[in-house]
Amino acid sequence: MPKRKKKVIPVNDDYLSMLTNRIHSCDVVLRHLSDCDAFRVIKNDLSDQEKLINDNWHTITDEKKLQELRITKYAICHLVNLEEKYKEDKANAEKELKKLRNTDNEIVMDYDTETKMEDNDA
Repeated sequence: MPKRKKKVIPVNDDYLSMLTNRIHSCDVVLRHLSDCDAFRVIKNDLSDQEKLINDNWHTITDEKKLQELRITKYAICHLVNLEEKYKEDKANAEKELKKLRNTDNEIVMDYDTETKMEDNDA
């Protein structure tokens, strides 16, 4: 059985540059966050505030204050998980860059965003 023809995907240099810059930016942020003692202190303080909210939210009867607590907790969660978000963003950009640079090994499906490894035995 003949091999399926590969669809050639034009690689946009601007998009590759954007992915490379994003990976570099994430590296810079992650390096600084891991070395920053102040961020560790802030992260611990925010975690303490989150625990305080979690332990006492049920005692609040005022709907307006409860909504403020929800917003505050959302902001705290965002800041506490900042490192993980940058790690995930970097991993996604690296995965996309690898996919675009290694079109010989991956076939991008036309009908969705999934990829399949080409069968080398066929």
